[in-house]
Amino acid sequence: MNNIQPHELLFKRKDDSTFPVEVKARNVTYKGRDIRLVSFRDLTAQRQNEKFLETIVVHAPASMSIIQNRRFKFVNRQFCRDTGYTEEELLSMDVMQGVYPEDRALVRNSTIQMLRGERTEPFEFRTINKNGNMRWVLQSVTPITYGSQRASLA
Repeated sequence: MNNIQPHELLFKRKDDSTFPVEVKARNVTYKGRDIRLVSFRDLTAQRQNEKFLETIVVHAPASMSIIQNRRFKFVNRQFCRDTGYTEEELLSMDVMQGVYPEDRALVRNSTIQMLRGERTEPFEFRTINKNGNMRWVLQSVTPITYGSQRASLA
């Protein structure tokens, strides 16, 4: 029997407030009969946890970014402050654009080693901010999944 893709819906409480619910359904055979089994899961706590973690990441005092295919997919506020670029500018940039040219090979190799688990210690390199000033950065990189695709959290 086939599974049906989960859906997220808003349900209404007696007081007219709404809450998110995941609805899953699948067809099963029960006592020789084909039936549809439907499950409901309240997502309120999960959404609260997601919002809490998002707040921590966005407001963290350390620069954080998510990278896919050499492009920034997410940068937090501190990353913008450190580089001098806006979020929009960074999301349209190649990640190596802000790396000091002589350090690009080091950054690439160290990143690959960390993503493969061959290196655990952070690496240090120079960056160039929007105003052209050089700055030293200590960075760690870890593999993650973002939008169902491989990515790096830096």
